[in-house]
Amino acid sequence: MVGVIPNTEGICLMIAQVFDERGENSDSFIDEAVEWCADNGARVINMSLGTTVSHKESKELYNKLWEEGIIVVAAAGNSGSSVKAYPASYDDVISVSAVDELNELAVFSSFNK
Repeated sequence: MVGVIPNTEGICLMIAQVFDERGENSDSFIDEAVEWCADNGARVINMSLGTTVSHKESKELYNKLWEEGIIVVAAAGNSGSSVKAYPASYDDVISVSAVDELNELAVFSSFNK
């Protein structure tokens, strides 16, 4: 079986934990993990998490990463509504929704502009 990157030479994956032993986190944990990845050479950062609260400091972080050429991708959310989730809804983050077997927006997937 071959993935989307058949030649993985030179590819390094970094795993950053942002949830504590109770499965909880905070925006500062997420921002610290994102900064750690960027500081350690990440060129693409992918997150399947989010919150409905926007923070000025977080927005500035993602803007800085974009300006440095680091691509951040985040889940749009699973509320099935247009409620914005962050970091996916920051201008400098690529927001990703889910699709179903017909390649249509999945009923649970969040969406917005």
